Amino acid sequence: MALDAFEQAVKATGKKLPNAIEHIENIHPDDIKRFADLGIIPSMQPIHIILDCDGKINRIGEERIKYEWPTKTMLDTTGLVAIGTDTPVVEINPFENIYAANFMPLGKKCDYCPYMDICRKREVVFAKEECDNA
Repeated sequence: MALDAFEQAVKATGKKLPNAIEHIENIHPDDIKRFADLGIIPSMQPIHIILDCDGKINRIGEERIKYEWPTKTMLDTTGLVAIGTDTPVVEINPFENIYAANFMPLGKKCDYCPYMDICRKREVVFAKEECDNA
């Protein structure tokens, strides 16, 4: 629904304004390219992968879980993914999110979430460079 609203705004105004959508967790694969087409930044909280990995498949099913936490796919498609801690729901520690976005599949049974692992070197280095230049 949020993508539809932004798409209608672009059609009505002819302008693509910078926007973001928070809490991208489960998304239809057709909508991933729409983020890039509309210039919308997907915002994700990778710590939720660790918090909810094993229980989510029971709630949304095996077919939909395939598109859960598509961190790498969103990054590859849009070129940018905002990653937040989701404080105060979880701790503010950014390193837990970096760990979850990069290494979580090593310690959990999330083989059914094939799109979530982001490239360790490029993205973490990019984030550090951005912080150093700020």
